[in-house]
Amino acid sequence: MSRGQIEQQTEEYRKGQVLGFTMAEIMLVILFLLLLLLGSKINKQADLLSESYQKDTPEHQAIEKIKITLSELQNQGAVDSQKDLNWLAERLVLSEAGTNDSIKKAQELAPFISKNNLTFEEGKQCLATCGGGPRACWGDSLRNPDYIYNVALYDDAIFITNNPDNIERNRDDWDSLLQPARIEKPTLLTNSQFLSRFTTLKEHARVNECVYQVRLVDVFTSSKAIYKRQRQLVEGYVYPTPLNNWTYGALPK
Repeated sequence: MSRGQIEQQTEEYRKGQVLGFTMAEIMLVILFLLLLLLGSKINKQADLLSESYQKDTPEHQAIEKIKITLSELQNQGAVDSQKDLNWLAERLVLSEAGTNDSIKKAQELAPFISKNNLTFEEGKQCLATCGGGPRACWGDSLRNPDYIYNVALYDDAIFITNNPDNIERNRDDWDSLLQPARIEKPTLLTNSQFLSRFTTLKEHARVNECVYQVRLVDVFTSSKAIYKRQRQLVEGYVYPTPLNNWTYGALPK
């Protein structure tokens, strides 16, 4: 290769380097300008947000109510403590529950979610379909019910005992129940027997626009899947309050 060819290639290489550096500098300048524009837009949005977060504005009041709701849900154990305000606001919007009335209902629903061991999604569904939740058939409220029965779960059966003190406090309603719905003494029901008898109880609750609550204990299910299946069976007819220990008389073997 001649000296002239080498010098020509070197010159072309240098031109390529210059062009490359020039293009890189142009891209940096463009990027810098875009960042300036984005920064300006962010500042404007921050100013608008600051203006809207005045105490007398509806936006401020809504945010404060959502904060209170989130705090109550976390205190009740219905929502993970790591969830933030944006998380709850997003779900309220998605569930079309972002109005003041719905937020108030969500606050009232928080203890119900925790007491019945629901997820937030299940509670949201109830918020959409039943507002603040149904009233308890027995007792002051869903927070303070008189439990009609104690329920122990088996793999393919359900053991039921009643609560004499609660029956006495609600004697008129107990006497009005049809016989299939009344468990007079400790009784082990097969799943099909449970369905038959508690259908009558559920119909009585429907007519009176309320729900019956039971204490529920897992005693003899052999797997989580079976426990879930048996619990869902019970949930189809009454509201269960899960407990850790059975203290309501001897259990059948």
